[in-house]
Amino acid sequence: MTKNNSADIDKLVETLNNMFEGLSSDQSKNPFEVSFSARLGLLAAIITTLGDALSIVAAKAAIEEEIKSNIEAQKDDKEQEEKFNNMQTQIDKIQEQLATMQHDTENLKRGSDWKR
Repeated sequence: MTKNNSADIDKLVETLNNMFEGLSSDQSKNPFEVSFSARLGLLAAIITTLGDALSIVAAKAAIEEEIKSNIEAQKDDKEQEEKFNNMQTQIDKIQEQLATMQHDTENLKRGSDWKR
């Protein structure tokens, strides 16, 4: 606990004490006097709440990073699939050309056999 936080809590307690000092003159103990442990508990609760808020921000950032990574991975997969499809189309065309060349070669062989 820092001195500033303790001083702020002390000022708050003192202000509350001053406000209600005249209301109950027959009370021997001021109801707004708070023990150090209670003030420390309040400070711990505030710090815990700030820690929880920071945790939420970190979780949100991690989720956003994961989503961005997934989108990029899907984009890469799509590009790879397009390249694969393009290569498959080229292979199919080459196979067709090879089949045509084999057919033409067979026809030439038959044609030369026929001429003999």
